[in-house]
Amino acid sequence: MAASRVHTRCLCCLQKLFPKPKLNPKLILNNFSSNFNLVKSRAVSSVLSKDGWGKGAKFEPFQVMVERRRSEASRSILFFLSERSCLENLIEYCNSHGKVQNCFEFYQNAYFAVVEFKKKESVKLIQERVYSSRGIGRFNDELIQNRLLKYNIKSSQASTIRPKNIVNKDFPNSQLIKTVCHGDSVSNQIEMLATEQALTDEGIRMRFLVCTLIEDACRKMFPECEVLPFGSSVNNFGKRNCDVDMFIDPKIGHGMIPVAQSAKKFKVEYDQSSADNERIATQNTLRTLSKYLEKCVPHCTNVLKILHATCPLVKFKHQALGLSCDLTANNRGAIDSSEMLYIFSKLDKRVQPLVFLIRHWCRYHGLTNKNPGQWITNYPLTLLVVVFLQTRRVPILPKLVDLINADLSFDDIDYSFPDLKGFPHQADDTSLADLLHEFFVFCTKFDFGNQGLSVRHGSVFHNDSRFPLFIENPLVYHLNCCKNVTKALVTKLRSSAAEALWVMDQPGFLDSTPWGIGMLFLTPRKLEKIQKEQNVAAFGKRVGRVLGLFPN
Repeated sequence: MAASRVHTRCLCCLQKLFPKPKLNPKLILNNFSSNFNLVKSRAVSSVLSKDGWGKGAKFEPFQVMVERRRSEASRSILFFLSERSCLENLIEYCNSHGKVQNCFEFYQNAYFAVVEFKKKESVKLIQERVYSSRGIGRFNDELIQNRLLKYNIKSSQASTIRPKNIVNKDFPNSQLIKTVCHGDSVSNQIEMLATEQALTDEGIRMRFLVCTLIEDACRKMFPECEVLPFGSSVNNFGKRNCDVDMFIDPKIGHGMIPVAQSAKKFKVEYDQSSADNERIATQNTLRTLSKYLEKCVPHCTNVLKILHATCPLVKFKHQALGLSCDLTANNRGAIDSSEMLYIFSKLDKRVQPLVFLIRHWCRYHGLTNKNPGQWITNYPLTLLVVVFLQTRRVPILPKLVDLINADLSFDDIDYSFPDLKGFPHQADDTSLADLLHEFFVFCTKFDFGNQGLSVRHGSVFHNDSRFPLFIENPLVYHLNCCKNVTKALVTKLRSSAAEALWVMDQPGFLDSTPWGIGMLFLTPRKLEKIQKEQNVAAFGKRVGRVLGLFPN
């Protein structure tokens, strides 16, 4: 496409250039697509079989899953749909450029659609047939394009009332309680809560898409860079409204950092202080990237750099996808942690729903908080559940040392997970309800002040530190994941667990309104009211038996 035509300010109609039957689409290209490199997979197995962990479950290795999702995202276009357009016409138009593999519509202050093509060439073909008008980012006077297009064609099929599919929305506690009360058992309720809270396929696709869009833009500065998601987006414990944690690997020489020459001009140059100190290199890289995202990359808003945190990061929001993002640099250790949790979640089908229930319970009772402070964060809380499942009388999860092909006596390890097929497994059919009860017993009786917890060895060890809660970092064994947690919060954890045990042991736990796990999320006043009603009912039955009105 000629440069003069790319820079035109008038919106050109594709129909005049490339007529399509029954269609007159108008597409606006807001910004570029680039090649992506697949992550090298370290996993071997694709299925867990025999009597191994996760018996009967299909197992997709972590790196294979990441490769597949990145491939899907790189073959996808994000379309903004005008009010007069419809998804059916968009799909018809896209199919005229190549086979559409997947498509879904969502609402984020406007209607959008994500269309995945079978071949990447189809994406490039559509991009070659559109023109830029406004909302364009620039890097050193070159256009920064991305795969966000506007589809603006009036359709007779367009409905005046369109359902709003809000993908990244978490359900309020009251709605969750109503939903789980339709379960047929407490274990079924726990599974239902996890289903209602877990990331959907659409939510995962959107998170990988935003990473590839940022990667496309950053490759103007770092041609070989990768932007990879980690944390909740990929570890199988992500909620529908979770942020997108991502890190950029610039793949440039040691000591090389990006530098801003002006508001929209950048270059990469050697910096001695960055060469001498990796943290300084990370801070300098993120400082420049924050300017780049804010000034040059379309749809990135609310950019905030936090460079003096333990792990420096840049926070921003992708306006079109409605996703809050945290960008870090040179943080491949986070991928190892994500893979570890992903595999734990796949080894037994009870792990994920149990973690979701306990996370929600902790959040409801003020033990976790999205803001930094004294609270337990989701990562160590998940590790707490993992250690509980490792150390019970019949372990449900293996020790990390038995799972990883690595010498864990060192910290700097390229963690490699083995072929998991046929991994030894002790049969255990304990229900989710009983596991939840066991967990509360564990939290009530465990001596957090004098004992620490190790996922690495699946064991308890003597805690001679000053920390009231010590959960060993599985990948850096001498670090405590809970060093911010206060003694008061640990006391609250124990008392909240004791209260939950009391609720689960009540006769009305299975026949109250709400019943089952719904009772774990009631206020003390409502619990007291239910208890009084149960006491009155029980007293009435006793009087009735005395008078001979009810059988014993």
